[in-house]
Amino acid sequence: RIIQGSFFIENCGEESLQATAQVSGDGRSWVDDAQVTVTQGDTGILVAKYYGKYYRLRLNTQGTGRAAIRFIMQEHR
Repeated sequence: RIIQGSFFIENCGEESLQATAQVSGDGRSWVDDAQVTVTQGDTGILVAKYYGKYYRLRLNTQGTGRAAIRFIMQEHR
């Protein structure tokens, strides 16, 4: 089975944020995948390049950040 995921990141904070999609096959070892910088009031899209069983999103910002995240996945069997 193959799982492919996309993250939609809406920056609701006052600072730009950097979002990195991470992919794992076992939930313990993570690989940094696609990365995007989302400015204040904007929305960014991250489409993972690697296929994995697990996905997560790492967010970094200067100061305090706030974001609305939506994750859409497709599973191929």
